[in-house]
Amino acid sequence: EPRWLRRPSRRRRRRVAPPSSSEALKQSTPRPGPGRFRRDAWPRAAAAAAVRRPGWAAVADVWLCDGWREQNAFQGHVCAAASAKPHNLRDTGALCVAMPPSVVVLVLFLHVYHRSWIAVLEVCCALFLVFAASAALNRDTPFRFYASVLCLLALCSAIGIGLLANSAAITEYWFLHDGNAYANVLPSELAAAYADAGKIVFADGSRIDVNRALGYKDSATYCVAPVIDDMVEPAAIQFWAVGTDCCAERGSFDCDDAWNSKAHSGVRAGRADAEHFEQALRMAEVAYSIPSAEKPVLVRWVADPETVELNYWRFGTAVLLGGLLAQLLALALGVAALKMVMG
Repeated sequence: EPRWLRRPSRRRRRRVAPPSSSEALKQSTPRPGPGRFRRDAWPRAAAAAAVRRPGWAAVADVWLCDGWREQNAFQGHVCAAASAKPHNLRDTGALCVAMPPSVVVLVLFLHVYHRSWIAVLEVCCALFLVFAASAALNRDTPFRFYASVLCLLALCSAIGIGLLANSAAITEYWFLHDGNAYANVLPSELAAAYADAGKIVFADGSRIDVNRALGYKDSATYCVAPVIDDMVEPAAIQFWAVGTDCCAERGSFDCDDAWNSKAHSGVRAGRADAEHFEQALRMAEVAYSIPSAEKPVLVRWVADPETVELNYWRFGTAVLLGGLLAQLLALALGVAALKMVMG
């Protein structure tokens, strides 16, 4: 039978799924011919196709920059021209990667540092070693290298912010929070029974004896005044109100809420200036010829102990959040300056 009389065969056409964005980019890009070097021709052609299709620039960056940057010096310029937008996204990603370590460290300083500073130190050292090793091993991969460096900077600044917040307020908050609270305490009761106190509410009629207040000056003025009860005269002063830079050398005491006639409570004074207050207390014993307990309780005279404790928490968390925002702004400015310098 002649070929021109043959009936054409009916073959079923196979349905092919639409190509993805990366496959569409490959199919629409001219492939190198047999006479060209494939490893060099394909990236150039694909980069040109990405420039013609700005929406596919991110796909071209994934296909080209990650796999060819170390192998071809020319390829770095191709990637920079083909994917300017993804690099901006990568800078933002590096900043986002640097934030979680900072948040973890700040949370540790907020909730763990007052109980076990060694545990916080161990975690910080481990994170530092991980990020330093990552930066050393990924020097040939720009995104991972810069992300590791940013994590190192964020970690170091977070440690400084955490130490600042603890010294300012967080340590005092947990000192009051972990201590016991006592109410209706007579100033004549033995101080040894309230050695674990954090907050004390004295009985009605308790007051500060301003006439026997004393100030001890050493870089700052450390003020002490006995807490007394007009109904009972104690054999020895068991409780002392203390403060810093709020009194004269003799006979005045304006610390905290001492001016408030309705205040008859106290929060336990911290350990930071305990030695200076002890020195002022001994001087008051000699100056006014009044006996004091061997281990008296030092308090700050306030109207509401719960409010003082809450204010410590608010101030400490404000320092942490403000430091975190300042750290993010500083890292963003650093990345912007680095891009300007490197072009």
